[in-house]
Amino acid sequence: MSTRTRNRGLVWLTATAAALSLAMAIAGFKDWLPPEFTWFGLALFLCCLVVIGMVGWRTRKEMLALRDEAARGQMIVMLAARLRDESPDKLEQMVKRGGPAGEAAALLLQGRAERQRRDSGPTA
Repeated sequence: MSTRTRNRGLVWLTATAAALSLAMAIAGFKDWLPPEFTWFGLALFLCCLVVIGMVGWRTRKEMLALRDEAARGQMIVMLAARLRDESPDKLEQMVKRGGPAGEAAALLLQGRAERQRRDSGPTA
């Protein structure tokens, strides 16, 4: 179950509790319930709103982090495609400098080494 689905369920459950507590507060204001239920209902309603806000904020933060991670992966793939014709010496220099270009260069060097091992290995 993804974080988004789990958080959506929590928000719906909390929204249901908020609606029930608001109904309890309204019933208390109309003197259908004792006055203590009015204030309890209002307090519970406000707590539910705070929980919904916190869960929404956390979910948004997680979704932005996932989107940034996907964008970074796409950028590294594009850099690797751009750097595929570079010499191994230049790629090693990029790896030493680090950053996204360094990661792309490291992936290229790793792929070249694996391809060379596979091609030079014994064939059965």
